[in-house]
Amino acid sequence: MRGPAPPLFDGYRALAALPTHPNALRRWAYERARNTTGGGMHDDGDVFLFFNHMLRGNVLPPKLEAAIFRVLKQLPGVTVLDTVDVLGRPAIALGLGTSDWLHEELLLDKETYAYRGERSTVVRDATIDPLKAGNSTGQVKKGSKVVAARVVTAIVVEPGQRP
Repeated sequence: MRGPAPPLFDGYRALAALPTHPNALRRWAYERARNTTGGGMHDDGDVFLFFNHMLRGNVLPPKLEAAIFRVLKQLPGVTVLDTVDVLGRPAIALGLGTSDWLHEELLLDKETYAYRGERSTVVRDATIDPLKAGNSTGQVKKGSKVVAARVVTAIVVEPGQRP
């Protein structure tokens, strides 16, 4: 039985404790996907979204980040394309259909592989949870997109401090 997803990591130390060998990290991620309720309709989608969220919300140890990229590239159904992000910057898009109605892309800088943002595209009309849809009916239309871009990243001393 799958339960709710555990909270995100509470710091760099917890992230640094994760396996950095791609095979070990893949096993860890699939075990987590099998035991939690994620955003995807299948374990591959849950693993993709989990790593996307890790890259989006954390500063990661370099060996862990490299292992994540290796695992993502090997997920069944993942595509790798050259593209641009919403700000027009060249990017690599790692994409996967995480459900039967949604295709998600993780956007990385073409030179440094730094997280640049993400793009979600509705691939067929669907009715979903109104909270996820952002409307009262839960209806989403084919071709609709949600995009996000990271503009700046910095390590600061205090929460809320600006670089």
